[in-house]
Amino acid sequence: MLKCLFILLQINVIGSLTADFRQVKTSELLVKPQVSTGRLAYRAPNYLRWEYVSPSPLVWEVNGQQSNANKNVTRLVNVILQTINGTNFQSNQQFDVNNVDKNVYVMHPKIREMKRFFTSITVTLNAATHIAEKVEIEEVGGGNTTLTFSNVHADK
Repeated sequence: MLKCLFILLQINVIGSLTADFRQVKTSELLVKPQVSTGRLAYRAPNYLRWEYVSPSPLVWEVNGQQSNANKNVTRLVNVILQTINGTNFQSNQQFDVNNVDKNVYVMHPKIREMKRFFTSITVTLNAATHIAEKVEIEEVGGGNTTLTFSNVHADK
């Protein structure tokens, strides 16, 4: 589930952001697509709340704390925060990034642990706001998770 949270938005400077999301997971193991909805909130420099409302309530909240319990969760948080701050749409130590269209970026993981979970992340930005409106995660084994964002409110 946490691997679905990698990419949220791209913007150079942001103070806070709230949005609703719809997450659709497909896999050969699922009889039908699994649909979840919820809300996210970000506040600079490193607060993130990801709340699933349906089908089962669940809250994932990070306040810039490093987690010793799970190195992959800590790495995930860092990727999310870097992306929110607009620093993740260039190739770096974690990803090879290709700008395939004016507002579409494809990210391929470089780190072995990340490669175990997904092969690519495609981010489609809203042309006017440069905030992600759709994120598609291609998972190892053929699964796919698509996040669609709506009711996005960002303050600089």
